[in-house]
Amino acid sequence: MDLLEFEDEPGPQDHRARYNLCRAGFGLIGFGLALLGLDSACWLLIFLTHSPTVWNLVHEPWWPWAIGAPITWATLIGSYLLWGRWSDPRWQRPAGLLVMFNMIHVALWVLDLSGELGLRPGKVGHDWFRHQLAEVLNWVEYALIAGLAVDVLEHLGASEAHEAGRRARAFTIAGLTVWAVSFFDMTDWGRGWPLMGRGANRPEFLLLWLLSLLLTAAVVVQLVALCLWVWSQCSTLLQELDQAGQADDLLRSRSESFPDDDPPYKPPRNLPP
Repeated sequence: MDLLEFEDEPGPQDHRARYNLCRAGFGLIGFGLALLGLDSACWLLIFLTHSPTVWNLVHEPWWPWAIGAPITWATLIGSYLLWGRWSDPRWQRPAGLLVMFNMIHVALWVLDLSGELGLRPGKVGHDWFRHQLAEVLNWVEYALIAGLAVDVLEHLGASEAHEAGRRARAFTIAGLTVWAVSFFDMTDWGRGWPLMGRGANRPEFLLLWLLSLLLTAAVVVQLVALCLWVWSQCSTLLQELDQAGQADDLLRSRSESFPDDDPPYKPPRNLPP
């Protein structure tokens, strides 16, 4: 789709601000997802090798601050930078949802570390429910990120991005399905509220957990690649805008065609309108 279809023609500064913020947003999201992939890889190693070294690593007191905090805050700030880059509702709705879901993740992160943050002593409770809520939000966010990245890439002329986005969304749907099966099967519904899990050592639970980790690793790799692709495309566009602006400045210094007012802005050839 053409994200600028219903917009007035922007000026050069509007172009630079929009694509600078878009590049920064996807850069932060890609950074957060890369750390999430590292975390998932560590848990996958624990599952496959039963390594006490990796187990101790992910349970170090600094791990939630060095890994968990950057994941949470980088994806929130990155999604906020994407929100409002285009006024088209087809962009604003998924971008707004991404911001909202990441704000929920921040709230869950604060609850997880409420003791360390000095907000309240002891545990908050509802551990199973909070973990499951974070998981389902993750899978929905993956789909939103893939959709937004593909929209930007296609808008910048990378038509082959559609296939990459389709693969990422397919893994996301598979992961969401695995989460749903695991949640409804492993929740002890007979105990009422608060919800609690049961039978963590059951073979089916371990199998579903392994599938979830593998799917998470697969989709994160694809999303990080998409974010880097957007970063590269936006950087190329900004360089072309800068070169076009320098050419306009050189022409203006040799001509008195526009002594009082700036000439009307015309995007460089082959750039988005």
